[in-house]
Amino acid sequence: MVNKVPEGWKPAVISEIADINPKRSLPRSGEIPYLEMAALSTESPSPHYLGTKAAGAGGSKFTNGDTLVARITPCAENGKGAFVQCLPEGQNGVGSTEFIVLSAKPNITEPKYIYYLTKRPDIRHYTINRMRGTSGRQRIPYSVFDEISIDVPPLPEQNKITAILSSVDEAIEATEAVIEQTRTVKKGLLQELLTRGIGHTEFKKTAIGEIPKSWAVKQVRETGDVQLGRQRSPNFTEGNTLPYLRVANVYDGYIDYTDVKEMKFTSDETKQYSLLPGDVLLNEGQSIDLVGRSSIYDGMIFDTCCFQNTLIRYRAGTNSTPEFMQAVFSYLQYSGVFSSIATQTTSVAHLGGTRFSKLKIPVPPKYEQIEIARTLNSINNKTNNKTLKQLQILKRGLLQDLLTGKVRVNTLDLPALLNAEAPAEALAE
Repeated sequence: MVNKVPEGWKPAVISEIADINPKRSLPRSGEIPYLEMAALSTESPSPHYLGTKAAGAGGSKFTNGDTLVARITPCAENGKGAFVQCLPEGQNGVGSTEFIVLSAKPNITEPKYIYYLTKRPDIRHYTINRMRGTSGRQRIPYSVFDEISIDVPPLPEQNKITAILSSVDEAIEATEAVIEQTRTVKKGLLQELLTRGIGHTEFKKTAIGEIPKSWAVKQVRETGDVQLGRQRSPNFTEGNTLPYLRVANVYDGYIDYTDVKEMKFTSDETKQYSLLPGDVLLNEGQSIDLVGRSSIYDGMIFDTCCFQNTLIRYRAGTNSTPEFMQAVFSYLQYSGVFSSIATQTTSVAHLGGTRFSKLKIPVPPKYEQIEIARTLNSINNKTNNKTLKQLQILKRGLLQDLLTGKVRVNTLDLPALLNAEAPAEALAE
């Protein structure tokens, strides 16, 4: 897949450097380690958890040092996979029948190098394009690894490449841990502030639970304007070309502007779908645990910016503040309210503009909304989320550059990249 072979590297197909679905023995009785599809991550090499299953059950067999690749829609497109190093010593495991197992060949490839190869962007793109089957049940054929030609560095360079990528993964996992800890603290504070308020002694029972006596219960649409974004029309040729935001831009508490797309909007559509500073954006279509993720648009980057139909725009009314309402939406996401009302297909959940607008929420007086938002502002993940995004972009660039020899390990200053304000730019192209 690379025309120029780096010095010291040798061309091969992946099946020449890794065994595909190698035979593994398992006990015939008792419990054996088991990995289901839900345990695999789209980003981290480590599975989320390891379960057990009764011996004798079918599935993909693996051992420590093997790589697992999800082969079925939508898990393959999402990049689910794992590098196995969680099994008890001396034991093999079994997993979903929808895993492809790759095992490094001794003295040819370093085991974790195989895992990172399966994450290389161009290799992932090729395997996904080779998926076969009916709609919704497409699978990567095992034979795809007989087709992919790569250039393989000597073992010492493989080890160095793996060490560098592992360092980035460790930084990602550490940042994710901090984000999760902050989320837990914020969730508890949200629960307290959105049910007890600040300094209240008198409460009342309502359809959404007990709240301060001076608060009201309203539907979201009664507190502001709710608008779904514009449907993308690839053949639309009239109007002005404008930037627009989509799901990929909206994170928990901040908006990422590194990959903003453009399309044409008529003058009427520009008025309808333009964003104003203070608008709250929520992900309408997303994975079930992330549907409803929200942030406030600050209007700092573009003179005019619109939004796509994968987003819901909420514009606060005169008696509501964007900061408080975004806090309410965060609580509804954290507490599972959004996921409970969303409709779900095989690959994505949809919040729905109508369902969202009819949700009942607690509404304090405006002065208290400001105080609650100010209290919550001391606990946010904005900096950590930006760091995580930068590390993920850095990793994607390194996967392509290091694994093709475009960047050699001896010329890479990883500490400088990890500590840079925006480390991905040099390798994100």
